[in-house]
Amino acid sequence: MERVTSKDGTELAVERSGSGPPLVCIHGTSATRTAWEGFADEVSGVECVRYDRRGRGDSGDAGEYSLAREVDDARAVVEHVGDPASVGVFGHSFGGIVAFELAREIPLDRVILYEPPVLADDDDRERSFADQLRQVLDEAGPEATVRTFRGLPDDADLEPEARDGDALARTVVREAAVVESFAVPTSADVSASTRCLVGGNTREVLRMSTAAACDAIAGADLMTVEGYGHNALGAAPERVVQCLEDFLP
Repeated sequence: MERVTSKDGTELAVERSGSGPPLVCIHGTSATRTAWEGFADEVSGVECVRYDRRGRGDSGDAGEYSLAREVDDARAVVEHVGDPASVGVFGHSFGGIVAFELAREIPLDRVILYEPPVLADDDDRERSFADQLRQVLDEAGPEATVRTFRGLPDDADLEPEARDGDALARTVVREAAVVESFAVPTSADVSASTRCLVGGNTREVLRMSTAAACDAIAGADLMTVEGYGHNALGAAPERVVQCLEDFLP
C-alpha cells in the first residue's frame, strides 16, 4: 500500500497490481478499494490502481467536504502513477461522477463510467434522500444508514468494510447530498476515449443517468453488462472485463 497526499493534505491509501498502462479505479458510495479486487484479478494488460476515497478504509479525511476535493484526490492519484494523458480512469457509481468531473479538468487516456448517478432532470432526483439518511444516522446508527442507502432489510448482513462505524455512514450521507445537487451538462469537454457501462438488470433511473453522461461526451459509447445490475463489479467482474476487452490496451 502506498500513500498519496491530496491538494488539501488528506492522505489517500493506494494499492496497485498488474502491469501495463495505469488504470485508476474509483469506487462508489458505501464501498472501499476492496470493491475492485475481483476486477483486478480478472483484468489484464493494465496496472490496476485502487484507492480508498477520503473518509473510509485506510485513507484520511478533512473537516470540509466537497466534490471538488474528491476530484483533487483522483487527480493526485492519477498524477502519482503517471502522465495523466497516458492514464485511464474507471469510476463506478459515485466514483463515476468523480471520474466524469476529472476528465473535464485534465486530459486522460481513457475513461470508463459505470452507472454514474448524474441526473439531468430535477424531476428525476430524490432530493429528500440525504435528509432521510441523516435522520436514520441520528436515530438508528451507522449500520442502519448503510442498509437504508442500499435498500436492504434491517437484518441484512454487511461486509466488514461496511461496518466501519460513523465514518462510513457520514460519507454515505454527504455523497447522497452531492448526487442530489449534481446535474450532468448537456455537453462536456472530455478529450479521453470514453466508454459507459450499464447493467442489463439495473433500475431505470440509473439507465437514464448513464445515458445522460454518455450523451454529454462526444464519441462516448455505451455497452450493457447483460444479466447484472449495479453490482456487477462484485458479482461478475469477468463480465465487466469482457465489456472492456476492445477498449482497454
